[in-house]
Amino acid sequence: MLVLASDGLWDFVNEQEVAAVVVQGGELEPMATALVDLAVKRGSKDDTSVVLVRLGL
Repeated sequence: MLVLASDGLWDFVNEQEVAAVVVQGGELEPMATALVDLAVKRGSKDDTSVVLVRLGL
């Protein structure tokens, strides 16, 4: 999974936490929304953009 995200995510959620969300699989939009929601819950007031791209077969 390729995760492209703004600092609104990365300033509040570390790589291991992002991996824990995306490794569960499922639909991309709910995973991206979950990551944005997590950043907001932790205090992100910045614009937060998350793009997920499934790689491989």
